[in-house]
Amino acid sequence: MQAELARREQNGRYSGVSIFSNKIKCGCCGGWYGSKVWHSTDKYRKVIYRLNRKYGKENPPCNTLHLTEEEIKQMFLKALNALVDAKEETIENLQGLIETVCQTESLDAEQERLEQELRIIAENLANLIRENASVALDQTEQAEKEEKLRTLYGEKHSRFMELEALIQDFLTVLKIS
Repeated sequence: MQAELARREQNGRYSGVSIFSNKIKCGCCGGWYGSKVWHSTDKYRKVIYRLNRKYGKENPPCNTLHLTEEEIKQMFLKALNALVDAKEETIENLQGLIETVCQTESLDAEQERLEQELRIIAENLANLIRENASVALDQTEQAEKEEKLRTLYGEKHSRFMELEALIQDFLTVLKIS
């Protein structure tokens, strides 16, 4: 119920009278179409759909034409038939998107794990340096430990950056599709 109220508030006026009111959005100005009655009291009565704010004072008028209900139904059927004709391709595309999203989730999880490991390695390196500064230790052994930690950090950081690039590639593919 709350979602429907939010949708109605976002889309402007709500009309329960017509199925197409506030469901068709203008490609030019982004306004919503609503039903209007022309010649409501004579034999030329006709229901049309035009932009709800076509002649609003706050925006210049949009040049989009009005539509009849029959025209809208024909366009809807044409779009639906095109979708049905491309059903197999559409299903494949959606499955590819789902796989991409799932793969991105696993990459995100690995990246998060690597981030935690990088933090731990950095803390260990800081502790090693702090300990070396406060206590007299074998410098050769300390240098080896420090080098191992720096090498491990570099490897993990490289993988982290690879994952970042892969995730960005997947997100780019999603935006294109």
